[in-house]
Amino acid sequence: MEETKIKAIVLKSVDYKDKDKVITLYSIELGLISVILKNCKGSNYKLKFAYNPFSFAEFEIFKIDEIFFVKTATLIESFFNLTQDYSKYLIANNILEIILKTNKMLEPNSILFINTLKALNVLDNDENINYKVLIIKFILGTTKVNGFKLNFNKCSVCNLNYINKVYLNLETGSLECGSCKSNYSVLIEKDVFNLLSKINSKEITNLQNLDYPNTLLNEALKLLILNLENRFNIKINVKNYFIE
Repeated sequence: MEETKIKAIVLKSVDYKDKDKVITLYSIELGLISVILKNCKGSNYKLKFAYNPFSFAEFEIFKIDEIFFVKTATLIESFFNLTQDYSKYLIANNILEIILKTNKMLEPNSILFINTLKALNVLDNDENINYKVLIIKFILGTTKVNGFKLNFNKCSVCNLNYINKVYLNLETGSLECGSCKSNYSVLIEKDVFNLLSKINSKEITNLQNLDYPNTLLNEALKLLILNLENRFNIKINVKNYFIE
């Protein structure tokens, strides 16, 4: 029986058999991992946080054959307050969805894990943040750490500075100038490009007072979600992004 400790964020849980749950965790040590929490459905169960999404905890897990089980857990921080504000909850849920859909099991990414934790902390504690600015920054960071960094200074093909129009190549996930665009490229409106460039230059913990028209933020999100879906061959639940 192999035992280990991991620090992880609870992404989701589903019922399993009569008394158990299967929990999907995102950990700094192992990346995405599914574990079984035994006998956890009773009203007196003391570790309910261990299967509640938005819990950040240390889990002691063990492995039998190829299946992981939870031995015990200790809560580090709860982001449960995010569920009490509908707008925050939708954005937080989108963060978890992106992690679930853009990562493979047991492939850790410490930078992405730290960014996820920072994003939830900012969303939970910073009242001067525009929620859509935060999710835009998170998507930009997610594509970057997975090898699809957007270069807002030079064309990815000719390596020259942008002069006029800029395009996003949906086949490669890179930015191109008008001379290098392909049949797979879509035009980025100037205001959207400037917005993305500004947000991209900021740290995820330093997005305060970046405020843009809602329509402009929505256009930027549509572009980033389209790119995300093409890069990872996934579908994102877009309806939650375009809240007022």
